[in-house]
Amino acid sequence: MHACANDPDSWHHTLGQIEKSCRWRIYLLELTTDGRHTGRYCNHDDAADLIDFLSSLSIRAGENSFEFLLREARAFFPYSRENLDRGKTKSYYGTGTKIHEFGIYPGCITLLNRNSGRIILLCCLFISENDDGAVCREMLPRFERLSKAISLTLDLIYRFEFENMRHMALRALVQNRSQSSFLIDTDYLIKVSTPACQKLLSEGDVFAAEEDRLVPLRRDVENALHFVCSDINGRVNAARLADFESPDVPPVEQSLLLSRADDRLARVLVRSILPEAKPLQDRSDAFILVEVRDQLALSEDVNGLLKSCFDLSEKEAQLAYFLTTTGSLTATLDLLGITRNTAKTHLRRIYEKTATQSHLELSKLLHGLSGLL
Repeated sequence: MHACANDPDSWHHTLGQIEKSCRWRIYLLELTTDGRHTGRYCNHDDAADLIDFLSSLSIRAGENSFEFLLREARAFFPYSRENLDRGKTKSYYGTGTKIHEFGIYPGCITLLNRNSGRIILLCCLFISENDDGAVCREMLPRFERLSKAISLTLDLIYRFEFENMRHMALRALVQNRSQSSFLIDTDYLIKVSTPACQKLLSEGDVFAAEEDRLVPLRRDVENALHFVCSDINGRVNAARLADFESPDVPPVEQSLLLSRADDRLARVLVRSILPEAKPLQDRSDAFILVEVRDQLALSEDVNGLLKSCFDLSEKEAQLAYFLTTTGSLTATLDLLGITRNTAKTHLRRIYEKTATQSHLELSKLLHGLSGLL
């Protein structure tokens, strides 16, 4: 059982071996806080049948047994069918409705975990024709040992997954530590940021921060963040509703080219950071990486495309290239050794030939051409 902590894929085989050895039926349910089954350890259909049966039992007036297990049950306490059916509603199952095995065989169900947005229930049915009470008393010590072993292993798995997720996110930040990079959750709360972010926030033309929440100041940036969040929400809903393993779809990424307040160009990249080890079951398992890059790489070979595709002269192509790479007309004038009036004349011809109307549109065109190379 403990070996599953390093090999979560072996869970189904391990539980199958325990069932065979003990002649039990085991249901291990991972649920979200609102009671949705994730399908991680138990087949969706099997879990749905058990949940329907538990929901039909009345532990007290106005509350069914499934709700009780989710919200009030004591951890590691072995609840039997009799404990959960104070209203004695199970006779309803003898009138044409399919009765679950939990209503036939002796068995116990217990809460293993109610932390980090996960609720874990373990149900074991002791397949026997003997007296229910005697069988439960005989099997109870073994059930309690198994419950604690599974709980410990699950705790290790979740700790490993959390650390792997944290390391993956931090690696993504470290790779861009010289840039302004934010790691935020789906509510835009800032989890980690690089030192360069302080200067970016103080400039106040792309992002601001309000009570540790990242606030986009540009509509296009806000739309990019909303798009990535919508993709995360879609993955969560798909994972909750799917009865089969969801396809391996890569995370989405949005890339924007912006003109800053001082006419510098910057690229804003927004992409989701998703867990690698399991399907996305909750928004809290995902993060969003936001990067603002001031230095834009552009292939020098784009000059050849400008001349061949748009009939730009050598000087016009150079002006377009350096204006895009530096993001500053003044810096471009120094590099080319030309006057501002000459540059304006060249720019007017460049805009006409390329059907662009601004520095930003021209830069987007050049980066698009560079991507072809």
